Amino acid sequence: MNQIQQLINQMCPNGVEWKTLGEVCEMQRGTSLTKANSVEGEYPVISGGREPAFYCNQYNRDGETITIAGSGAGAGFVQYWNQKIFVNDSFSMKSKTNLSTRYLYYCLQNLQEQIYATKKGGGVPHVHISDVKDFQIPLPPLAIQTRIVEILDHFTNLTANLTAELNLRRKQFEHYREKLLSLDGVEGVEWKKLGEVGKVCMCKRIMKYQTTDLGDIPFYKIGTFGNKPDAYISKELFEEYKTKYSFPRKGEILISASGTIGKTVVYDGQPAYYQDSNIVWLANDESIVSNPYLAYCYQMSPWKVSGGGTIARLYNENIANAEIPIPPLATQHSIVSILDKFTALIENIEKELALRQKQYEYYREELLRFERTTF
Repeated sequence: MNQIQQLINQMCPNGVEWKTLGEVCEMQRGTSLTKANSVEGEYPVISGGREPAFYCNQYNRDGETITIAGSGAGAGFVQYWNQKIFVNDSFSMKSKTNLSTRYLYYCLQNLQEQIYATKKGGGVPHVHISDVKDFQIPLPPLAIQTRIVEILDHFTNLTANLTAELNLRRKQFEHYREKLLSLDGVEGVEWKKLGEVGKVCMCKRIMKYQTTDLGDIPFYKIGTFGNKPDAYISKELFEEYKTKYSFPRKGEILISASGTIGKTVVYDGQPAYYQDSNIVWLANDESIVSNPYLAYCYQMSPWKVSGGGTIARLYNENIANAEIPIPPLATQHSIVSILDKFTALIENIEKELALRQKQYEYYREELLRFERTTF
């Protein structure tokens, strides 16, 4: 940062020029292409998502290129490429004289939320060149751009390495989870339906008029399950319903029955209430199957999800009829101990990754915070 400031003091003591993207970039729409009328190949086809739509045998951009997704849920997403690509339902940006393409990319990342905010359209949102061409970016001398890119590339590489490590550890965890829960050759294993080792339960229904935006006890609906609540119930109602009706015990695993089906949260014993039928749990006999072991079995999605309606759903009978292998408790504890180590490692990498991402965003904003020229 000190070196950057020294360069700024030497090369642009009166501030830097700010230019519109249209002034400093060549902006070009993509060419229409579908998978059906293309030939499979090595070149990524960039459309409206965050990942290539497919791969083809031709390209229409070569070298350093920035793309902005044109439509769909990912409309406006900024990506940097340094390879041959085919720009389809997107548009590309290449820098003109005195502008580093990599520096431009970091400027656009700083503008990512503003670019998203330009989305137009009903069912399928779109972002067009005309929506972003008037956004402005600072244009310091190339020496300063180069130094900024070096610093931000360092943070980007750290994040990329952590992401690769995280993906590797997740695959490793999934491999061992599947292997351990297959229980091949383990003596004393019984396959039982969940309904044989417990009862599927849910909280008594809470009506909308009984909830408030602020209150004593968090009320989790399917949309806030596993996140922050946006509704509450009174302490009096909570105590009454908790005493009279079904309520989870500490350590039992809550399951989402709609929305993101099969998502689980371990109930931590803190006062909270849950939406009936959408969030359920198995009141299981822990002398037969432990809750931590059960949680890992749930990750394997042992149940069948009922479709046919407008929304897929996990009904109580789907859960009750699902079968899982149940070894002796000592074996369950051993499996949990091994998988817990993988889980802890993954969580530590996720925390480190989140910290590095925040660090990167902080320095990106600081490094691109230039005073405008005063003449």
